[in-house]
Amino acid sequence: MDNLNSGGGSRTPLISPVPSLLACDVDPSPAEVDLIHSFLAQSQVQMSDIDFEIHQATNLLHRLTQERSELSSLAENHKSLIAPIRKLPPEILAEIFIESLPNSPQGWRADPWHRPLLVAQINRRWRRIALTTPKLW
Repeated sequence: MDNLNSGGGSRTPLISPVPSLLACDVDPSPAEVDLIHSFLAQSQVQMSDIDFEIHQATNLLHRLTQERSELSSLAENHKSLIAPIRKLPPEILAEIFIESLPNSPQGWRADPWHRPLLVAQINRRWRRIALTTPKLW
C-alpha cells in the first residue's frame, strides 16, 4: 500500500491562481491568462497522476480480493477435514440416509431416486456409503 500512498501523500493541492475571477464576470488580463494556462497544465498532470494511482489501487484491490477468495476456499476445505460428521461410522451415515428417504411415492420432489443420488454427490465417502446401502435403492 506504500506505493499507492507515495504519490498521493506528497501531492500539494492546487489552488486557483485567480480566485477573484471565479466569482465575477471580469475578463482575465494577459498575465492572468498565462497563470490560468499554467494552472490547467498542472491540474492535468495531477489528474493523470491520480488516474494512475486509481488504476494501481484497482489492480491491488482485484489481486487482494482474488487472494482472499482463494484463501477462504482453502480454509473451508480444511474446516471440512475436522467436521464432526466425518467421525460418524458408515453404518450410522447409512441409517441417516435411509431415514431421509420420503415415506411415500409423493414425497420429496416425488422422485424416490433423487435423494440417494443427491447424497452420493456430497463426497467420495458418502457416495461409497450410499452406493453400498441397498435400502436406498
